[in-house]
Amino acid sequence: APRLIGIGGLPGTGKTTLARALAPLAPPVPGAIVLRSDIIRKELAGVDPLTRLGPGGYTRAMTRRVYKAMLARAGAALRSGHSVIIDAVSARPGDRASIEAVARDHGAGFTGLWLDAPVDTIAERIARRRADASDATAGLVRKSGAFKTGEIAWRRIDASPGPERVADAALAAVRDTGGF
Repeated sequence: APRLIGIGGLPGTGKTTLARALAPLAPPVPGAIVLRSDIIRKELAGVDPLTRLGPGGYTRAMTRRVYKAMLARAGAALRSGHSVIIDAVSARPGDRASIEAVARDHGAGFTGLWLDAPVDTIAERIARRRADASDATAGLVRKSGAFKTGEIAWRRIDASPGPERVADAALAAVRDTGGF
């Protein structure tokens, strides 16, 4: 049966790296479809994925459009029998609930993963990024108190260690919730 995995966390916690590691493991072959909010945002803005967006690309209205498009694509993929990984900050409780609802509405299994890492670690990772669709900056992450996440019921994973250890912890969480 198809499965939806939501990977949330502040920018720089390794959501995209983890999504890329888990995608080939998800049934059916050739693996899960990865829906990355950064890429969808750029598509909706009509720009190349590497083009930096100004503040207009990050309004609440634009973020609602991004989630609406991402959830519609996830639903279509699940209906077609494909597993899906949603790679998005998902800071608001409503964002996480809407991702869970798509899985439930399509009879798919669900695993929610929330990546945590110290702000200094995240800021350092972001500073090293090159040629990436994310527009996050170290300064944004240092203001991470602006993200009102509310209670997070998704499985929390320490994203401080290397990607292999994070992927192992995530895979264990997926298996614990009935996944592959």
